[in-house]
Amino acid sequence: MIESAREHAKEMAVFGVVVVASAWPVIYMVITVVKLLSKGRPL
Repeated sequence: MIESAREHAKEMAVFGVVVVASAWPVIYMVITVVKLLSKGRPL
């Protein structure tokens, strides 16, 4: 049972890294668009 919990924790850690790695470009894009639109420049 303890080994299963340990394996589950490892899988959750790897899944978290994958989610963060795939989400950061989207978050960075949103921040960049907000900065661009807040300057008031026309597209």
